[in-house]
Amino acid sequence: AAAPCTLARMPATAAMLGLISLRGPWPSSDKLTAASLWDKKPVVLYAIRRMGCPLCRRLAAELHSMRSDFEKAGARLVVVSAQPTGAQAFLDAVWSDGELYVDEDEGFKKALGENSNAQKYSNWWLLRPGSLLNIFRSTGNGKSFDDLNAKSMTLGGEFVIHPSKGVVFQRREDSTFGHASGETLLQVVRALNEGHDVNGVPSTPLTAAVVSESKQQCDEKCDL
Repeated sequence: AAAPCTLARMPATAAMLGLISLRGPWPSSDKLTAASLWDKKPVVLYAIRRMGCPLCRRLAAELHSMRSDFEKAGARLVVVSAQPTGAQAFLDAVWSDGELYVDEDEGFKKALGENSNAQKYSNWWLLRPGSLLNIFRSTGNGKSFDDLNAKSMTLGGEFVIHPSKGVVFQRREDSTFGHASGETLLQVVRALNEGHDVNGVPSTPLTAAVVSESKQQCDEKCDL
């Protein structure tokens, strides 16, 4: 049977996401609302499934390596985790000097789709060819550590949120631990800078173009 599609079917809204309560940036435990993350500039936000997983850290490592490109494009890079376990090890491995926040209620993960089995991690995924390739690509992202619990089973994903245009991109990770690439996310930010209308996912031509990589991956694995 085809795997369930991991593209979020109903886009979240900035108003909804902005109400999410966060703590940080790590190591601070100060409370803030998520809206402050994009009140001045676009934010590329990675809601990580769990920080102790090298597969989950792969996108963070890629984004960190492209930080200067995102800064030049005027975007802020943020990682959000549902729990603080292993935060310092995560920072040391792939996110040094990066912004890390704790979303204790899993608001960003929940916004990526309905709470169903399609949104939960399964160990069976490790046997899929695509998973094995991503495991190989994840070597060098630090050692794994034990942060396995109910929160670490909920899939993560990526958002691009603009101060005035709202949520212009969102994607949930798929069942081979695949994510939108850093280059795809950078294209979204650059498109915003060029004045294109990318408000809404995936209704406009530009948005459809910049998520083509993610949608092609999804079409190959699942039924829409």
